[in-house]
Amino acid sequence: MDNQIKQMKEELISGKITRREFAQRLIALGIIGSSAGTLLTWADKAHAAKRGGRLRAGIAHGSTTDTLDPATYENGYMSKINYAIQNHLGEVDHTGNMFPELAESWDPQNGAKTWVFNLRRGVEFHNGKTLDSDDVIASFQHHMGETKSPAKSLLKQVSSIRKDGKYKVVFELTGGVPVPMSSRKWRWECASSEHATPIISSRTVAGLMNWRCSPSSILLPGAMP
Repeated sequence: MDNQIKQMKEELISGKITRREFAQRLIALGIIGSSAGTLLTWADKAHAAKRGGRLRAGIAHGSTTDTLDPATYENGYMSKINYAIQNHLGEVDHTGNMFPELAESWDPQNGAKTWVFNLRRGVEFHNGKTLDSDDVIASFQHHMGETKSPAKSLLKQVSSIRKDGKYKVVFELTGGVPVPMSSRKWRWECASSEHATPIISSRTVAGLMNWRCSPSSILLPGAMP
């Protein structure tokens, strides 16, 4: 029996059987009571989540023409890649409310025609550059003007973008946006969390980086403090 239990333990650790199957086999062997409880406690610890490993996911869409240029995102595949490796000013949570991401706060003024975003400090791109106002401005302007970006229509109401210091960006809109920002249907909220409007390095937008380079070398915001 000891050999059988040893084999079951090895199969559980290697993932060949589940905890439930482990318990069923204990019952089949006639192991119950405190003995079974001791082995199940061991199984819980052995089967606990571990850091690391590899996740394989089957994702629809995707093509050989895809790049990391957010102005070219056109399918679900690239939107998932975007949320996995890039950050936005804000994000919409499961309740539909907006919460801070790269912007730690925002302040609507002038009847919500003016929006002041205060950037989170200490955020770095993968090349070590610190996120600042220039990166935010360049990221949004990348979707304005002569472009086929899917985010262009969301930014039509933006008349100007300017910086007010290194960590503050001011957006002027042609019309007000309802306050508070509590529904994804409002266009400005969509624009600041839309999958096609991640904050990227101003160097990348300026053409100093190849959009088709690998995610590990493109200049993207790293972990936030």
